[in-house]
Order: sequence, then structure tokens, then C-alpha cells
Amino acid sequence: MKRKLVRKLAVAAIVSLIALVPLLAETESGAALRPTFGFADADFYWAQFKGGVEGFELVPGVSSAALLYLGAGYYSDSYYRDAAGARLVDPSLAFAGASFNEWGSETRLGLDLGLVPKSQGEGNLLTLQLYLRDVWKTNVGAPAAYSSTALDGAGYLENSLLARLDYAGVELDIDTRTREGLNAEASVEWAPSFLLNNLIGKAHWWRLNSRIAGFLPIVKTSAFGLYVGDRLVLDAVGGPSLPSHIQRQIGGFKAGKAMGGAVRGIDSYRYDGNVKIVNNFDVRATLPAIFGKGLVPELFVFTDQGFVDNRDYFATPGQLLLTAGGGLVLDFLAGSSPLELGYYVTYNLTERAWSFFNFIILGYQF
Repeated sequence: MKRKLVRKLAVAAIVSLIALVPLLAETESGAALRPTFGFADADFYWAQFKGGVEGFELVPGVSSAALLYLGAGYYSDSYYRDAAGARLVDPSLAFAGASFNEWGSETRLGLDLGLVPKSQGEGNLLTLQLYLRDVWKTNVGAPAAYSSTALDGAGYLENSLLARLDYAGVELDIDTRTREGLNAEASVEWAPSFLLNNLIGKAHWWRLNSRIAGFLPIVKTSAFGLYVGDRLVLDAVGGPSLPSHIQRQIGGFKAGKAMGGAVRGIDSYRYDGNVKIVNNFDVRATLPAIFGKGLVPELFVFTDQGFVDNRDYFATPGQLLLTAGGGLVLDFLAGSSPLELGYYVTYNLTERAWSFFNFIILGYQF
């Protein structure tokens, strides 16, 4: 009884702190709070929206926000290990029975605390994010042969605390649709058991993540643009109760699929692990715009590399992943931001297999 009370008080204290910060900041600086609402993310069968208040300043002249993200829908996932923990190996790459679906929701409540403003344009150059993250998933048809021994085999309810430092130095040239500059981030996420993480499933874990992405334009004209981009991701997880879905993700503010998904051309969620290293390299060419600046066709080629342990922190040899490919992107101008939809083909050099059904929804890989 006493432990349950401590858990409830801990959650209540975190939520109250998030709610109080913008009110206290407004009292000290006199900045006017204003509501903000918008679209956050989506895929084929799920969507996420955000809303909150912005305009308060912890650092003079730098805007901050208190935000709530709400998302729900029908998600996909896959097990690529058997009940004994061995990786599934299928030369045909069909992996029959390994995939399943989930009904679920994801909520994030927290603060975007501006530390350094951009010298030009809107937004912050350096932002500290502090969030309480809640994810609920219930499995639909999860294969018992693979999920029976997993801590999250029947689904999960998971709460975590996330702190992330984000440097946003990349600038987009709307006229040529080329990018230039550097983005970097570092985050730590903690999901202790006392945050109600043993109600559905079982979880007590930590995650460290860092990313750096840079872009360099080579040609910038109204008729043709050419630029290169590279992203490096480092990710590590651990803890006394580590659910399988955490080992199939790469963390950060928005957890993504790994290694399949992070390395293009590898099936989503394949090659799970506790330590993951990913490098993505793109060469992107922008073609003459259609409908003014409203639509810009783009061609791109890429090569990806990944290195992942066998859920043992490299006590045994890790797995090297190599892929390459290319495709077409249609870059729509939605207000002042691009909306990128596309298709690409990949060749998996590790498994010597082609992949012809790959789609870009809402944006490039990085």
C-alpha cells in the first residue's frame, strides 16, 4: 500500500512541476503566454498531435513552451528471435509469423526550454527538453512462439522520464530546397519500475542516445540543387527489466525502429540489440520547381552502415550491416515547411537481397 502511494505521488509531482514552470516564468519575466496547437507525426494507421502554451522565457529573449503530445492508432512490430533468444534466420527473408500489430497510444508531457536563440529566423538554436513519456500497447496476434517469454509479450504500459539537449543548426533554403548546417542531440531516458511500469508488462530500464547530422550544399541554383548529408547515431540501453521492444528501437525524443528501419533496406525491427551504431550518407539533387515553389522533385542516392551487438554488449561478435539505394522524393511546400513523400529501392549487401517497396512519409530519413 505504501509503495503504491509513493508511485502515485511521484507521478503527481512530475506533472505538477511541468505545469508550474510556465506560470512561474511568466510571473518573473512578464512574457505573455499564448496557446499553440499542431500536427506532430503520423504513419499509415496512426497520428500524433501536440498542443500547449508558449511564450514564457527562462532565458531572457529565448522562447520556451509547455507541450502535450497525444497520439494513437494501429501500430506494427516484429519479433526476429525465437523464445530461446536466438535470432531468426530465413534465407528467403520472408520471416513468416514474426510480425504482428498493436493497438496503442503515446503521450508526452513536458517542457521545451529555450537556452540560445537562432541568430536568424524563428526558433531556438539550443533547447533543453524535459518530458514524461507514457506508451500503452496491446498486442494483436503476437506470435506465441516468439513472445511467450518476453516481458512485453502481451503488451505493455510504460512510463519514462526523458532529458534531451537539442542543437538545431540546419537551415533549409526554400528556393532550392537544399540544406546546410549541423544538427546534434544527446538524450537520457529512464523508465524505473516505480513509475507504474509493472502494471502491464514489466519494465525497469535506461537509454542513452546521441545523434549528429550535417549537410553541405555543392550546387544552389533555382533550376538545380545538389547537397550531401551524413548522420551518425549512437544508442545504448540496459537495466534489470529490459523489454524486447526497447531493444528493437533507437531512442531520442521520438523512438524509432532499429536496426531495421534505421539502416534502410533492412526489415523493420530486425537486428535488435543493446548497443547500436548507425551511419546514413545521402547525396540529394533538387530539380526545377513545379507550381512556383509548391512542388520540387528530388532524386537521391544513399549508403547506410550499422553495427549492433547480440544483446550482450559485444561479449560475442557484433553484426555489421551494409545497404545502398536511391529513389525519388516529391517535396511539397506546406506553409513555410516542406512535406516530403517518396519511394526508393535498396540493395542489402549484408544479405544480398533487393527491397523494392520502401516509402518516405513526411520526411527523409534524417
